[in-house]
Amino acid sequence: MLTNIIRIGKSNYTIDQFTTAVNNSSRFTEVADKLGLNKQMSPHIRTIKDYIEQLQIDTSHFTYTYNKSENYDQKKQEHSKQYNITDNNRHYLEEFKNFFDKPACYINYKCTIANFMEFIQKDITEMSLKDMESFLSDTENENTRNNKTTHIKGILTYIVKNNVNDCCETISKDALIAIISM
Repeated sequence: MLTNIIRIGKSNYTIDQFTTAVNNSSRFTEVADKLGLNKQMSPHIRTIKDYIEQLQIDTSHFTYTYNKSENYDQKKQEHSKQYNITDNNRHYLEEFKNFFDKPACYINYKCTIANFMEFIQKDITEMSLKDMESFLSDTENENTRNNKTTHIKGILTYIVKNNVNDCCETISKDALIAIISM
């Protein structure tokens, strides 16, 4: 349900401000520019595209058209994949979802984290640096490797900080060392 206020990142805009920015732009990144947002941040661009779609704003004047169907459907399918993970890990993922204000950001984290949980086949609070190294062993791209490490450290830090499932009583020393070392 839409209100009169549009929130993108930490900024708020009226529907009129947003519509004016879209109508006076020729690309999605230009809309971000006109709104004073970082056009390099893909969550901003995704949110702009989502609002344009929800508000049904005409973008036929854009020099670059956006076709959501193919890529969006593929991402949605990946997001709905059923992972073979423990009940505790499933609970950790559900709780971690609350950390994000935009579902699109959570989807990026969920894929990496759930794949890791499925890979180690044990509670994430029992993981070790060796588990992490094995999981990342086939990741050649340094940026991808760093992102995956950040995603896993993110959930571990979140569940420990918020003592999800009373994990502070059961978390292994190896997992705590992994959090510190990542």
